[in-house]
Amino acid sequence: MKKYGYIPNTKEKCEKYNAEGKCTLDNLGYPKIKVEYEKNTKSKMLYLSG
Repeated sequence: MKKYGYIPNTKEKCEKYNAEGKCTLDNLGYPKIKVEYEKNTKSKMLYLSG
């Protein structure tokens, strides 16, 4: 799907950094990040219906 431009462009950023400058982890051990869709992207939208 990425080959045909159907994957939206996103921006990921860490919500909070620890004293070492690394992204803090949640209680499951995953980094706390914020994901946003980029505005004015040239990617296509794919709609599925059933």
